Amino acid sequence: GYQSGISPLPCSQCNKLVKFRGLLDAAEDIGVSKVATGHYARVDMDPETKRYRLRRAVDPVKDQAYFLFELSQDQLSRVVFPLGNQTKA
Repeated sequence: GYQSGISPLPCSQCNKLVKFRGLLDAAEDIGVSKVATGHYARVDMDPETKRYRLRRAVDPVKDQAYFLFELSQDQLSRVVFPLGNQTKA
């Protein structure tokens, strides 16, 4: 893929379809509405569109939003990234 100019990002698919789906399903099974992960990213609500936005972490060196870009609105509504507003100093 790389030599053809195609750069697959399997982590994004794994995050959306395996990791987050399983985590959120397990949380729902035990009555937990939101889960926190150790990813360096942020989520907020766009006041105009009322849609959740995945945002880059405050620390550009640690930012992991790129790997989470395929999360759905439902997934973004149910996840918290507490490290996204911190720097690793």
